[in-house]
Amino acid sequence: MTSLRKSFSSSLQGKQTERLLKESPSPSLARNHLLRLLERRNDKTISKIPAAELSTLFCLLGSSGFLSDVLIRQGKIWPELFLRQIRIEQKSRADHTKDLDPAVKNSVTFDEFCAALRRHKQREYLRIGARDLMASVTLDARSWESPVPASTLKGA
Repeated sequence: MTSLRKSFSSSLQGKQTERLLKESPSPSLARNHLLRLLERRNDKTISKIPAAELSTLFCLLGSSGFLSDVLIRQGKIWPELFLRQIRIEQKSRADHTKDLDPAVKNSVTFDEFCAALRRHKQREYLRIGARDLMASVTLDARSWESPVPASTLKGA
């Protein structure tokens, strides 16, 4: 726990973290993933997450190793990606196309294209998975989600 405490500027933040860890589906998993997120950056990146969104982050960290790894692999931009993804309710075909167009155009090789497509899919899994864990998102809103519609990829 001492390595976690170093990441917070006040004992209040440390106490809030402990509470959120205990409320997580798997406190030990959430703690391990949180430590991995924080070890990559010493500049207290978790402070970029608003208090209202912390419970979603800790729930995700304690629920899914895959989604946690998607965040961890983002390096220093993980807070921005996390916040952006949980705020997007739904994505249309046009939204996916807009996101994928630069990756398709900038891919010189097929392997580069496949890597860009995998990154996009992983970010979409993060968006859908995190929103699925949010108590404020209704079942109706969740049931209409699917990662990267196949129709988006027809022209790729």
